[in-house]
Amino acid sequence: DVAAHYQTAPGTTEWCRCTGSAAQAAAVELEKYSYKMHWSGSDLRRHGSGSALPRKRATEDEMEAKYQRVLVSSLQGYSLYLAKLPQDQLKMVYDINKKLVSSKKFWKYSKHTIPMVRNAWFSTLIALCQKAPELLADETAHVCVSVFNNLDEADPTVLPTVWDAALHVLTTVQVG
Repeated sequence: DVAAHYQTAPGTTEWCRCTGSAAQAAAVELEKYSYKMHWSGSDLRRHGSGSALPRKRATEDEMEAKYQRVLVSSLQGYSLYLAKLPQDQLKMVYDINKKLVSSKKFWKYSKHTIPMVRNAWFSTLIALCQKAPELLADETAHVCVSVFNNLDEADPTVLPTVWDAALHVLTTVQVG
């Protein structure tokens, strides 16, 4: 059932829509298909009125875990988006990406309490350095503080990514 899985990936299709490519067409078709599958009358009859609602309410810990998974997936998806999108198409959506990178909330993820989030964030910064360093031109202070203040990272899963990000920042970001 594609519709159930589609609900977890609307952000990905939003990014694909911005590209103006085959990914855009695929995203639109996926959305149409999943909408039909999820909201069609036969789908509602098959599940019944009560099964569409969760049988129990999610606990606060479950909601936090879901938020963290969505956040990590979104950061990883954004990294993949940057890696796969051709430069000419990336330039077409420069303003959208610039808005994201200039957001204060984006930079706060480098200090997140969950190691998986920090790891995904530093991977995203690496992708930005590799594919879109011009997006970081006005954010030099944020980049340097976020990376070089975390070189003493205590978590062994995040540390290699931080050092990798430091090397990318040293080679791509222009200070001055």
